[in-house]
Amino acid sequence: MEDCPTFAPPPPRTRKKSAPKPNAAAARKPKKMFGSRPEVPFEIDCDYNPYDEEPLVLPANPKKKVHMEKCNHEYVLMCGVEGYPGRILSGSKVWAFAVALKTGNPKTLAKYFEPIAEGTEFPTILNGINLETGEADIEFEGGQLERDLTPPKVDPNSGMYAAQLGTLLHWYAEHRILGYDIPRPPEVSVAASQVDDFFSILPPGFFSHVELGLGSFTYKFCGTIDALHYNPVTKKYAIYDWKSSKLIFEIGKEVLPGPWVKKEKTKSSKKEKEEEEEDPPPGFVYYDDVEIAPGVKCRIFDPVAPPDKFIEYIVQLASYRRLAMLHGYPMDTFVYIPVAHHTLTPVGNDTKANLRLCRVDLTKPIERLDGATPIGVVEWILHYRRSALTRQLGLRPPPPMRTEPYSNFYRIEQMKKEKEELARAIKEEAKAKEKEKEPLHQSRYFQASRKASKKPKNEEGQEEWMEV
Repeated sequence: MEDCPTFAPPPPRTRKKSAPKPNAAAARKPKKMFGSRPEVPFEIDCDYNPYDEEPLVLPANPKKKVHMEKCNHEYVLMCGVEGYPGRILSGSKVWAFAVALKTGNPKTLAKYFEPIAEGTEFPTILNGINLETGEADIEFEGGQLERDLTPPKVDPNSGMYAAQLGTLLHWYAEHRILGYDIPRPPEVSVAASQVDDFFSILPPGFFSHVELGLGSFTYKFCGTIDALHYNPVTKKYAIYDWKSSKLIFEIGKEVLPGPWVKKEKTKSSKKEKEEEEEDPPPGFVYYDDVEIAPGVKCRIFDPVAPPDKFIEYIVQLASYRRLAMLHGYPMDTFVYIPVAHHTLTPVGNDTKANLRLCRVDLTKPIERLDGATPIGVVEWILHYRRSALTRQLGLRPPPPMRTEPYSNFYRIEQMKKEKEELARAIKEEAKAKEKEKEPLHQSRYFQASRKASKKPKNEEGQEEWMEV
C-alpha cells in the first residue's frame, strides 16, 4: 500500500493593510456651490401667463405689464384686464433667493413660491406712470394723470432711513433725466450735486429709457431698471443703476490706480509668505479717460475684491439684463453702477469727491460666486424657478394668437429674421465648403447624375448605360 503524500501546511493568513477609506457621508455630500448655466440669448417672454392659476379681474387696462402696490409691496403681472399676483420674485430679492437655492433649505425656498394672502387689496393698481417711456400718459376715465413732483418722505427716526435716502436720490436722478428743473433735496444735497456733475459730461438724450419696469410671465419675475443707454456703435443697451450705499466703498477696501496684477505664489520662506499675505487685494482700481459711449470719457472703477453688498448688486443687475433680453432688447455684457454718497473722498488728482462710476463685466467669473459668472448664476436661478413653477402650478393651453402687437413686437420680429438669415448663411457656407472638399467621383451631385443616367434592366438583368 502506497504511502499517502504529505503536504506542507498553508502559510498563516495575514491581513493586508488597505488604504484608509474616505468618509462615505462626506463623499456623497456634494460641494455647495453657486450653480451656473449657459445663457439663452434669443428667448422671448410669453405675452400671456402660461401657468394654470386664477387671475384678478381688472376694471380697465392700465397699459403696463408690472405693478407694485406701495401699501403692501405686492407685485402684479398684468396682461390686458387680467392680473396675476403672488409667487413673483422681485429683483431686490434675487440675491437672497440665490443664497437659499445654494443652501437648499426647503422651508426657505418655499417662501418664494407662496401664493398671495387671501383678501389682499390693490387700490392703486390703475394709478402710476407708463414705466417704459417715463411719462404720465396712462389714460384713465377719459383723463390723463399728472406726474407728482413731490419728493419721497424721509424720516430720520425710521429704521428704513438709509433706504429712504436712496429712494430720494433715485427720485432726483430720474426727474433730472426727464428734464425737470427741481431743487436738490437737502437730505441728499451732496450726493445730488455729484449726480449733477456726472450729468454735465453727458450729451443730451444719453439715456433712452428711465425707470423701465419689466415683468416675465415665464419666470414670474420682475424688476425696474433705473436707466438704459443705447450705444449706436454696438447697437446694444447698457444698464445704469444708481446706488448710494456706503458699504460699496467700505473702510478697509483700498481704491488704487489700475492696472492691478495679482502676485504669483513663489517658493519662499515662511516669513516672506506671511509678508505677502498681509497685502490684501484692493476693492477697486480706477482708470482715467475711459470711453463709455461715443465721445464720452470719464473715470471708471473696476471691481477687484469688492464687498459682499456689491456682489449682491451685480447679481441683481444681471437679472435685470436678462429681463430686458426677454423683452427683445439687445443688451451689452457691461453694466454701470454710479455711486454717489456724502462719505466719498477725492481720488487721484481730484480736489473734491465725485461720483464713482463702477463698471462690471457680467461674463467675468467671481471668486465669491465660487468661480461662476453673474450671467451663469442668473440662468441657474431662472431655470430652477421655471421648473418649480411648472411642477407647482401646471401649464395651461396657450390662448389664440393676439392680433394687436405689444410694445416690442417689431423688435422681436426683426431679431427672429436676423437669426434665421444668419442660420441660412451659415448653412449655405457649409454646403459650399463641403462641395469644394469632395472629389468628383464621391460628390453627391455626381452620384445623383450617375443614377439619373441609368436605364432599366434588360431581360437578362443587366443594366444598360446611357451615353452622356
